[in-house]
Amino acid sequence: MSKLQDHRDVAADGAPRISVIIPCYNAADCLPRAVASVQHQSVQDWEILVIDDASTDQTLAVAGSLAQADGRLRILRQEVNQGPSAARNRGLEAAGGQWIAVLDADDAMNPGRLERLLETAARHGADVVADNLTPYDHGADCLMPAAFAWRQEHRLSFDLLLARDVYMQGAPLGWIKPMWKREFLMARGLRYPVQYRHAEDFYLLASVLLEGASFWLRPDADYIYTLRQGPISKSRSPFSASQPNLANVAASCEDLMQRYAARLSASQKRQLAARVRRFMWGGALVEIRSLLGARRPLAAGVRALTHPGALALYAQVKLAGLSRRLGLAQA
Repeated sequence: MSKLQDHRDVAADGAPRISVIIPCYNAADCLPRAVASVQHQSVQDWEILVIDDASTDQTLAVAGSLAQADGRLRILRQEVNQGPSAARNRGLEAAGGQWIAVLDADDAMNPGRLERLLETAARHGADVVADNLTPYDHGADCLMPAAFAWRQEHRLSFDLLLARDVYMQGAPLGWIKPMWKREFLMARGLRYPVQYRHAEDFYLLASVLLEGASFWLRPDADYIYTLRQGPISKSRSPFSASQPNLANVAASCEDLMQRYAARLSASQKRQLAARVRRFMWGGALVEIRSLLGARRPLAAGVRALTHPGALALYAQVKLAGLSRRLGLAQA
């Protein structure tokens, strides 16, 4: 028996307090780091569920070795690759913990993270708790400053989510990795949306808020989030399998508008509609840049004329960048 197992804290009924769900796809090289970050938590009343999403590398073998060393780790295997939402939902169904913490296989947690989240949840009677992020540039092996400028604990509302998660305006709030009260999700039938392979986090965040969840945020940047593209190294993380899909994001917002039509205010509906437009403009802007990169300026010009919103979005982003640079120069 390992030392970690010797020092395990177990609830009176034998069920763990926290189930940590780690969806994996070709994550053999990074999974041990994620698992180790759970094992080194100050709270030891947990289980880990590794959901292998039909990996083609040695992920399953690595997970098996980790499970042999620590009996609190369980492995669930998907026969075919179904994406992160399906993998997380599989873990949610199998979890025995009161709380569900999602940890991506290429990410990690600071040692006291789970204890701090539990403390906040207990103090506020929260249904969901989350914290700030420390972005990580894998190519440079470098931790970045905290993603969000939060100074104190505060409650997250749906309006605040809409205000803070704006495409091409800083780090999106959809990046956060909450710890969910399992009972709240199960009672309302809430799951990650399998129909979207992008924006699934925002969709579930919005859904729990519209279902009336008490959702609290901590300022501690205890979740180490591996960036898809490193700002220092300028290289793409080898562990990032997700592909941005702006049409998915737009569709998820339209889905929310239909599903929660009776609960949304007129202002919230306008904001969601504006969010859809912004992502559609972003999709057109990506196409324009791709055409220019392929040296097809005529086709890019036609695309720009038919989607003037894309040019407006480009101008907004450039103006915001200029304002930031001027501010730094004057500081």
